[in-house]
Amino acid sequence: MDNKFWLERWQQGLTGFHQDDVNPYLEKWIEHAQLKKGATIFVPLCGKTVDLLWLAGLGFKVIGLELSPLAVEQLIDEHNLKMAVRTMDQFTLYSQSNLYILCGDFFKLTAEQLGSVDFVYDRAALIALPANMRLDYISHMRKLVPSEVSSLLITLDYTQSEMSGPPFSVTESDVHEYYSKATLLEAVDVLADHQRFKERGVTQLFESVWYIGGV
Repeated sequence: MDNKFWLERWQQGLTGFHQDDVNPYLEKWIEHAQLKKGATIFVPLCGKTVDLLWLAGLGFKVIGLELSPLAVEQLIDEHNLKMAVRTMDQFTLYSQSNLYILCGDFFKLTAEQLGSVDFVYDRAALIALPANMRLDYISHMRKLVPSEVSSLLITLDYTQSEMSGPPFSVTESDVHEYYSKATLLEAVDVLADHQRFKERGVTQLFESVWYIGGV
């Protein structure tokens, strides 16, 4: 799975992972992080999620990272945003008030380019990656943000052999293997709400919310 795969998904409109509304788990659990107003939240592989706008509306500084220019353009068009645009090394930086979106390859991002981060929100990054890419993702994240930075992680857990991802299954044992300070906040049986998973043969599907005490 490479950059071309994701760029083509956006070009072809194959974005079933996108949610039109603010993620309910984010709404429910963001206060658990006890962030101060003005804190910086990093949202990797953000797509065109409205979670960016919601978090910015709470007064946080929000930095999204997205590979596809089309995803960023759609977010801007659909919400009538007036974002300044400039080139920053190999990235395009979009900005408006306290919302920033870096368009480019996550694995080429440096800590200097990203700047200071207080919290990471991962709804669709880890589950977008097959198992053989996740350790590289986590390793690179640890180069970007200090080890004490906590995060909110949302995962899907199903029998991987029943369906080829993305999104990929990330089990409870996977999370504990990746993160030593992982606390399960809730796990919800969501199969009834996801017809496309049932159509692809998935027989059990749980969505889990994790608080990660450090990257």
